[in-house]
Amino acid sequence: MKLTLDELITLMEPQAQRDKKLIVQCIDGLTEYAAELRQKAGDAGKAESSALRELIDRLEGYWGLDNSGENRLSAFDRRMREAEQSKQPWAPVQDQINGAVLGLYRYAMDMIPGQGASEAAEQVAECERLMRNIAAFWNCASPSLDSLCSQMQEALRDQSEWENSVRMGGIE
Repeated sequence: MKLTLDELITLMEPQAQRDKKLIVQCIDGLTEYAAELRQKAGDAGKAESSALRELIDRLEGYWGLDNSGENRLSAFDRRMREAEQSKQPWAPVQDQINGAVLGLYRYAMDMIPGQGASEAAEQVAECERLMRNIAAFWNCASPSLDSLCSQMQEALRDQSEWENSVRMGGIE
């Protein structure tokens, strides 16, 4: 089946829109996670929320999210101020938890072929650590999480094997 570039783009557009929607949900979930950490974990929560802010900035740039209206980093900063001022504990909704975990998985899986195994290994490890921390913090670990993490590690191994194959990185 031969496609023109325009036809290929038309076919890929729905998936690209789903990916962007997932990453927006991921950013929302990470923001809620950071807010709850800020509220419950004291100085350690503040340090972690700073790292989460940097990750959100990377996610936003990587996926080319539209910055019209309130910027996601501004929304993150506003949410952190709210968390520091509020005595009410946060109760994340399942969509935020799922969005955070699945968005991190999607991001890691995209990094592997995009950057190569050695370059992506650190980011995959960061995503896996964060996915597990979120699941533990919100008490929602499941076999599905283990499966997602295994898939990321397998994709990293497969990419490394492909890059180091006799064909010299897939080029014959």
